[in-house]
Amino acid sequence: MTIEEGFVPWVRSPHRCQCRLLQQAVLGRSVDPGALPDLPSTLFQLAATSSPLHRISVYNLLLSNPDIITLSSLASQSAPPQAGSVGIRTVLQVLTGGMDDPIPEVRLEAVKAAAQVIVVGEEYGKLARSERVKVGAGLVGKITQILPSFPTAQVVPAIEALTTIAESQPSAFAPQTTNTTQSSRLVPFLLERCCLPQALERTLPSFLQTSSFAPMLHNAHVNQNSSAEPGVEETFSDGYTRFSASLNLLITLSQSQATSPGAHPSALLHARELVPLLLAWLAVGISPYPIGSEGEKHVVEAWLERDDTEEEDDEVTEMQEYGLEAFASLLRK
Repeated sequence: MTIEEGFVPWVRSPHRCQCRLLQQAVLGRSVDPGALPDLPSTLFQLAATSSPLHRISVYNLLLSNPDIITLSSLASQSAPPQAGSVGIRTVLQVLTGGMDDPIPEVRLEAVKAAAQVIVVGEEYGKLARSERVKVGAGLVGKITQILPSFPTAQVVPAIEALTTIAESQPSAFAPQTTNTTQSSRLVPFLLERCCLPQALERTLPSFLQTSSFAPMLHNAHVNQNSSAEPGVEETFSDGYTRFSASLNLLITLSQSQATSPGAHPSALLHARELVPLLLAWLAVGISPYPIGSEGEKHVVEAWLERDDTEEEDDEVTEMQEYGLEAFASLLRK
């Protein structure tokens, strides 16, 4: 029996979930998708099972080999001449189905798989440019729609997947950045996640608190934070990770938009909120006091009185400075 002959039964096996990493390695190095015409229907069946592990395995396969479904569709004896497009539509059905899954971990794997298909999928790259833009924009729109549904632990990797798409296929974001309805979802969502953890924000003077310069943004952040993790204070480390991922995507989108004739980067339109957020993170990042200490309440005073010759090894300022420099550069263009 060849690897290909045994692979589909292996995928269908109820014990297969314990071997996912080995399975991915086999897919990446040994299996010829063209010899697996039955795989697409098998993956459809797995995506509809009651087992989250089986459902998530579908997206593990696409992460390992983003062309697996398309090439398997091409191998079908009944494949029409335009089977490549048919295969891509099949991939879209599988991916969007996963993004509607009730389990956050499955939704996240579907998002990561979508990014893999768009960024490195060879069959996706063979589509006509207009179809690539349409398919990519559809997936990006779906990801944007479900982003608020993710718990805190899954938000950052989902944003990072979108950043991967924005860096390599910015055209997939065209509807997000030119359509008012779409951009009204993504950019404000990212701005909310650029806010300081509430415990840290309370240590800053009022003019650097979002309730002062952006009350709607402040209320959205408070509501999002309280509903996601009731009674749990977010740490500086977790907040900084969330902030860094969100800011990176905002900058990537703005830079790609700035190269388009007549474009008005939507992130720049929110500079009134974003620049004070960056300054607030900068004030906390250079504080000589430990996060959460009593002295931290005087963080801005310490900043103004600091000796510029002091060691800066403990400062956390990289993303704040990167953001300020990036947006200043965009404004000069």
